[in-house]
Amino acid sequence: MIIYHGKSLQDENGAYAEFAQLFADAVIRKSPQPFLLVRPDGARMQIVAADGNLMLSVALDSDRQYVSYGSTYAEGTVQFSGLNADCEAKADNFIDASIAMAGVVAFTENKRLSDHFDMRRGIPDRDILSFPTPVAPRPHTQCITVSRTVTLCDDFQRDMASVCEFLDEVENAPDENIDFVDAIQIGSFCGGRTNPAAGTYQFSYYDKSGEVWTFDVNRTIMDSIADGGTKSLAVSATVPKAS
Repeated sequence: MIIYHGKSLQDENGAYAEFAQLFADAVIRKSPQPFLLVRPDGARMQIVAADGNLMLSVALDSDRQYVSYGSTYAEGTVQFSGLNADCEAKADNFIDASIAMAGVVAFTENKRLSDHFDMRRGIPDRDILSFPTPVAPRPHTQCITVSRTVTLCDDFQRDMASVCEFLDEVENAPDENIDFVDAIQIGSFCGGRTNPAAGTYQFSYYDKSGEVWTFDVNRTIMDSIADGGTKSLAVSATVPKAS
């Protein structure tokens, strides 16, 4: 893993231990510059500190870019030093440092970040997409869509439970808009509410196999999935086209 502090190369073959030492030194020196970690597969993570909390921005490829997300009650914005210029992020993008550092470990080990913190689509500092080299696009594979009933794995259930918890949190938050196609970015889910009156949602689930499952669901079924009562679901599955 390559470690940058700002745009200054710190280590060409580092691991979490090397980053942690460099980060601690930067905190002591009160350096405003962010850190950027670049994995061998080209994915990168930017770490920004503010008031004892951290913001993690992740660019896995040209289609998958996420930023950490914390309390819905954190209001306002935070100015921070980006790679090339000052940038601005929402205050709720900054999360507890201990939780964030566990996410950094997961990133360095190429493990699930959603096991440690929630993510939303977007990155406040888009320069991480071009430095040190442009983020590579995802390999294009011809796909077809088929209807099928899938068995729901533990990851699906756990991520759906996180979605339900998020919806409970924002139920009485008038500034939180969940009525668009990618309003909810949690774990391997991407979706939003499609009919507020009926309480229906549409989600896409990105399975570890590479398939994408799209389905419409109401809150009752979502809660049943989260509780483990619903074990299977009818979906439209996007799968690689057989050669």
